[in-house]
Amino acid sequence: MLKHAGLNASSRARAAGANVGYDDMRSRHSGQHIATPRRAEGYGRFHYLDNAKFCSNARGSCWEVLDHLITSCDEELLSEEFLLRGRELVASAIRLLNGYMAYLKRATSQ
Repeated sequence: MLKHAGLNASSRARAAGANVGYDDMRSRHSGQHIATPRRAEGYGRFHYLDNAKFCSNARGSCWEVLDHLITSCDEELLSEEFLLRGRELVASAIRLLNGYMAYLKRATSQ
């Protein structure tokens, strides 16, 4: 979700010549790419609650991405402006997931 919006923190840090350990950047890089596959994995489930569980996992990944952005900003790898845009995108993704999860909950009770 966030990758397509131009928020690729790991490549920006590398471009800036940041001296960041491989494991640290790998962790940050994987966080931004996991929300979409988690959501997609839930799509093929046959029960609404199974689907909602994967949405919940995807929502957690969004919070993880925000945490990585904040940490990267604190370490001066990203600008405050970049962090602000990241916060907006994460909030938007979480709102979408929350809305879809509410729909799934309503569909379960019907």
